[in-house]
Amino acid sequence: MGRVLDFDHQGFNDSSYSYNPASQLQSKTVSNADYQIQVPTLSTEFYSVNNLNQYTQVTVDGLPEYANYTSAGNLAGFDGWSYVLRCP
Repeated sequence: MGRVLDFDHQGFNDSSYSYNPASQLQSKTVSNADYQIQVPTLSTEFYSVNNLNQYTQVTVDGLPEYANYTSAGNLAGFDGWSYVLRCP
């Protein structure tokens, strides 16, 4: 299966990822947040997924963060970001 398991940016940052049997992201570990966009943190994150394959909760340093979805099931917001689906 073509899943990303880790990134090794030598001397800067290492990121590693784990997945469940359905290939859904379960955790991410980042070693140096200074070389990341604001979403990753210097910690381990745990992801909760519902039966619609939506990430419903991300736990960072033991604190839960929740995603919001539209009535159609599309991601609408997470971690201070808003998302809009635009179809042609």
